[in-house]
Amino acid sequence: RSEDGATVVAQALRESRAKLPSDHAQALRARVIQLVVLRYRGQPQRMRAEIDRLLPLLRRRAGADPFDLIITLRNDANLAATSELRPDHAMRAAAEALSLSRARFGDAHPETVMSHAVLVGAALVAVAPEEALEISSEGIELAERVYGGRGPNAMLLQMRTMHAGALAQAGRLEQHRREGAGGAL
Repeated sequence: RSEDGATVVAQALRESRAKLPSDHAQALRARVIQLVVLRYRGQPQRMRAEIDRLLPLLRRRAGADPFDLIITLRNDANLAATSELRPDHAMRAAAEALSLSRARFGDAHPETVMSHAVLVGAALVAVAPEEALEISSEGIELAERVYGGRGPNAMLLQMRTMHAGALAQAGRLEQHRREGAGGAL
């Protein structure tokens, strides 16, 4: 149940605030996980405030594992693209998340595929169809390398669906008909 998860996150936050310095890795991790709770509870203003407080702290942790920064940047990009309608901000945050994902995990990793998908979504919201087409084509290839041959995969399907959206946005209707919904399945 989501309420149980929210309770666990709230308890982790209380304990980390009481026992750890604010820039401790585990205190920051609890705050990053809280972003998911805020997103699913529909609290974009609180989510934005927390992202804006977290990003400088996470960036200052030189030499630390960038995973929490990657997750926060993806949340930043999604929030900017969907709730705030700030496509340029979404593109910058998503591009940074993808760059960090590649550096940390390499190309053939599910986290890199996820960051790539966030960048495609940001490009679609930015109404940058040619860029979205290029990024989504790369994303399909990447998702096929990571997930190919293991049956239907939600991320591969999502990547193909976003590519179909980019084709439609670019006015490539014939190609969209050929590759669109049929290519996504």
